[in-house]
Amino acid sequence: MADFWKQVGVAVEQVPVSIQQSTDREFRAQFPTFDINEIAMDLSARNVRRFHSESTPLPENRFTQAGNASRYRSAELDSYIDGYLTSIPRDTRMANLGKMVHHQTENLTVMGLLNTGRPTVFNKRLQNITGVSSRATEPWNVQEWDLT
Repeated sequence: MADFWKQVGVAVEQVPVSIQQSTDREFRAQFPTFDINEIAMDLSARNVRRFHSESTPLPENRFTQAGNASRYRSAELDSYIDGYLTSIPRDTRMANLGKMVHHQTENLTVMGLLNTGRPTVFNKRLQNITGVSSRATEPWNVQEWDLT
């Protein structure tokens, strides 16, 4: 990954992290790095809320808050997130979502690097197959399958 960053002109210094450091919440929260994680990118309240300032690990919350690993905090972004999470009319929710995404892309508060594909193959004779979640393809409800 470091070589890819270098190819696009980003200076990279690789720093080994011990097992103890990797589990230290304060160290992880304040370590100046790119953190590469596989995370869901759906529009559930849980996933949207992770970009809120309240989800930022800080000394005042003993680094126990989780989600906002970038530690980017903005009252403007928080207002869009709050509007998205509390608005009932769809048009209002979508307007807040649009403002939220615009703010994040304009300020590059988070940057997706890759997507993980998990293809699943099954015979077309099998019916009633559903994924384990809305973003997963792994079938899990074998008790409901039918063979035609």
